[in-house]
Amino acid sequence: MPSKKPPMTHSGVIVTKDGRKRMKLRMTATTWCSSAGKGYYKTDGTRCGTPSSKNRLLLDTIKPLEANDA
Repeated sequence: MPSKKPPMTHSGVIVTKDGRKRMKLRMTATTWCSSAGKGYYKTDGTRCGTPSSKNRLLLDTIKPLEANDA
C-alpha cells in the first residue's frame, strides 16, 4: 500500500517559463514542496536539484491555506 503524503498547508506563486502560477505547498525542514512534486529551497526559493533552472518560488507570496481551500 503506498504511503500517504502529508497535506498541502500553504499556497505560493511559482515563476516558470510559462508565467506565474499559484500552487499549493507543504513545508519540510529545508524545502517547500509543490503539489506538482517539485521542491524549492526555503532560503532563496530556487528549485532543488536544478541550479541553473529559472523556476523560482516567490517566498513573500507564501500564505496559509484557508480551511475551504485544502
